[in-house]
Amino acid sequence: MIKNDKNIYNDTQNPFSLAFGREPFEVVSRTAQTQKVIDAFERGDGGSQAYIITGLRGAGKTVLLTEISRRFDAMDDWQTVDLNPNREMLSTLISKLSSTSSLKEVFSSLKVSINIPGVSISFGGKDTITDPEMALEKMLTAMKKKGKRLLVTIDEVDNRPEIRAFATTFQMMIRKDLPMYLLMTGLYENVSDLQNDSNMTFLLRAPKLPLTALSRIGIISAYKRSCDVPEETAKEMADLTKGYAFAFQLLGYLYWNGKYKDNSTDIGRLLPEYDQQLEEFVYAKIWSTMSAGDQEWMRAITAKDRYRVSDLLADCGADNSRYSVYRRRLADKGLIDVSERGYVSATLPRFGEFIRNRE
Repeated sequence: MIKNDKNIYNDTQNPFSLAFGREPFEVVSRTAQTQKVIDAFERGDGGSQAYIITGLRGAGKTVLLTEISRRFDAMDDWQTVDLNPNREMLSTLISKLSSTSSLKEVFSSLKVSINIPGVSISFGGKDTITDPEMALEKMLTAMKKKGKRLLVTIDEVDNRPEIRAFATTFQMMIRKDLPMYLLMTGLYENVSDLQNDSNMTFLLRAPKLPLTALSRIGIISAYKRSCDVPEETAKEMADLTKGYAFAFQLLGYLYWNGKYKDNSTDIGRLLPEYDQQLEEFVYAKIWSTMSAGDQEWMRAITAKDRYRVSDLLADCGADNSRYSVYRRRLADKGLIDVSERGYVSATLPRFGEFIRNRE
C-alpha cells in the first residue's frame, strides 16, 4: 500500500525524507508485519502481550511502530501511549493516561487521588495513592471493566535502568491479567542485551519481529508514481536500494531533487552523493559498532554480490565452524541474507563499495 498522490506534489515538496523518526510522505507499507502484530494483540487469547521490532539503523523500525500505533489509536477500545525511554516512564504513563479526555469517565469510578512524583490528580475520592505501580494497577483495572485496552510504545530500547524498571512493572500488570500491551523497537544487539539481563529473562518470551527488505514491487510503484519514471528506471532504482528503507528514501530524495530542481534524470550521476550520504547517515555508525571479526567477514562477503558459501570459505581459508559463529551474528543483526541455501549476500546496498572506499 503506497500512501501518496503525485497530484499534490510541487517543486518545493519532496515526497521522500531523510529525517529519522519522521514518517515520510512516501511510504512502502509492511502490511504483513503490521497485521501480524495487530492480530496478536487483538486476539487477547493469552498470547504474547509484547512485541519487539528489531532491525538495522535506517531499516524503518520507527515508521512501522508509528503505523501500528496509529492503527490501534483509531480503535475505540484501545488507548495508545508513546513513552520516551530517556525519562522515568511509569509516572509519565500515569500522567498521560490521567490527562486523556476519552478516559475521564473511565477513571471517575476510582474515587481516589493520585499523588506521585510528577503527578497529582484527584478522581473525586478521599483516599490517596502514593505508589506508582498501585496507581497504574487501579487505572488498568478501571479500563478493563470498561472493555478498554492499553498499548504502550517505546522506540529504541536498550538495557538502561529506566527500561528495566518499566519492563518489570509491565510484567507485574500482565501477571494480574490486566489489559496492557507493549510494542518496542531496538537494534538487535541492544534488544538481546536487555533480554539477557538476569532480571529481564521474561522478555525472552516476547516475540521479535525482524524487519526484512521492503517489497520490491512497492518500491517500483512508489518511484514510478513519485518520480514519474518508466518501469525500467524504477526497477533499476529499486535494485540500487536492495529494499533497505533508508536507501529507498535517500535515492528517491536525490532523484526527485535532481529531476524537479536540476532537470536531471541520470541515476549514475547520483551515485557519488548516494554513497556519501549512506556512509554519513548510517554506514559509518554501523561499521564502528562491529567487531574486528564481523568487519573481516563483511569485507569478504561483500567482495561479490552473491557468494556461494563453499567458495567463500575456500577464498578465506576458513572452516565452516568458524564461519557459522559470525554467520549467525551477522544474520541476526540483519547485515547478511542467508535465506538461499548455500549462498550469502550483504543486505545493505553498496556496502561493499563503502568498505572498499575506507581502505
